[in-house]
Amino acid sequence: MKMSALIEFLDLLSENGIYAFTNGMIRNVFPGEPEENLKKTLSRAVSARLVERACRGVYLYARANSANAYRLESVATALRGGKYSYVSLETALSEYGIISQMTLGHLTVMTTGRSQKYVTPHGTIEFTHTSRPESEIVRGTFWQDGRPLRVADPETAFEDLRRVGRNIHMVDMETYHEVARDRDSVN
Repeated sequence: MKMSALIEFLDLLSENGIYAFTNGMIRNVFPGEPEENLKKTLSRAVSARLVERACRGVYLYARANSANAYRLESVATALRGGKYSYVSLETALSEYGIISQMTLGHLTVMTTGRSQKYVTPHGTIEFTHTSRPESEIVRGTFWQDGRPLRVADPETAFEDLRRVGRNIHMVDMETYHEVARDRDSVN
């Protein structure tokens, strides 16, 4: 596979807001290309710093990634393609100001896939399995412009925290009720 073909494909992905990709995506786009050629081209792209290894089998497109404020979410999306996944637990609650700890460099994601933790050059992604039905996930989450993952509303994030047995003592319940009340008055 020629490097120019890879770059053309990655430019197309980044134009559509996709900055992370997997080996499987490359194989699907270039189905007739021998596996060895794909590996060599990816290796050359990493050496040339056109792409960066995020974790095993997942890469970030370096040329487009500088504009991506949600690198970890992009990697999470690539890791759990085909599964429902959304930002929740401590990350969402921290963003709402409901817990005082900032989760810089640590992304907590609920997923219909399996629980697993990934350490990347940009931080840690912690997937926690949920058995919530898909319809309930959609009702309790929303899309936020520019983000690759849905985000749990405050009630869903707090309920997820309780369901998985995490520390709820760090939750500022007064702030939680204020945020939930404010969101209810907007909706």
